[in-house]
Amino acid sequence: MKLSTWFASVTIIAVLCSIYGGAGGISHPRYILDLHICSDEVFASGDPYGGSVYHVLDDLVDVTPSKPGKVYKNEYRYVGSVSSAYGYASSADELSCSDYHFCLLASLANLLGGCPMRQGAQIAFADCKLRYEPRQIDA
Repeated sequence: MKLSTWFASVTIIAVLCSIYGGAGGISHPRYILDLHICSDEVFASGDPYGGSVYHVLDDLVDVTPSKPGKVYKNEYRYVGSVSSAYGYASSADELSCSDYHFCLLASLANLLGGCPMRQGAQIAFADCKLRYEPRQIDA
């Protein structure tokens, strides 16, 4: 699947989940946006760094909800990329695995929609956080 197709698919799925998802969608208090930061630096379409970002975000959304402590850091260097993308996700302890996954999908939709093609971005809702950048993350 092409990277741009993946980003579009994930954004559409996350938006639909936030509208039709459980617990009242994005109007539920846990989806109050606390922080949204985009890097000033962008990467070009077709840049291998975009592949690194794709793999980091995909892994964070799929793996983090099942991690003990609901905190996960990862790194991925796409073939041909000069730098790795580093990711971080965390959530409040009281979120169920499915609620956490839903919160990460909502975070991902906001990151991709609000910070397209950025070298790094960070978003924090009341109960979950998602972040990626081209440097190691000390969180």
